Amino acid sequence: PLEQVASLGADTGDATALSVAVDDLARTFPDRAATSYYRAVQAIIGEDARLAMTHAEQAIARDPAYAAVYDLAGAALTTLGQRDGARAMFERSLTFDAHDSTAYTNLGVLALEAGHRTEAASRFAEALWLDRDDATARQGLRQALAH
Repeated sequence: PLEQVASLGADTGDATALSVAVDDLARTFPDRAATSYYRAVQAIIGEDARLAMTHAEQAIARDPAYAAVYDLAGAALTTLGQRDGARAMFERSLTFDAHDSTAYTNLGVLALEAGHRTEAASRFAEALWLDRDDATARQGLRQALAH
């Protein structure tokens, strides 16, 4: 139940609810990957990508199969300008869930930034196949095909 409360706070961007849930998780389950993951989410919401990455690495060390952490780590690394590391995290995420449209969208963004338009178009198309309402993937696909 504590993880569900944390998830609700994270999904809605409610920093207060997330903070309360993370405090409860830390008291009750200090060594769980979920606790580190939600601390990382809290740091991302607070726009502290370095702290988010620290907590994401702790979550991965505690449970390398904790799939959700890889998209979050990829986002943190992207913010930190570490594109290769971000790409590796998003690709790792896909090994857990090949239908993770967020990972495809983020890989598309990274490919487009690197000038790899064909790869970007492929990643965005995959994201849109999985989630046709993904505005970022739709815009990215337009950009990738524009030249």
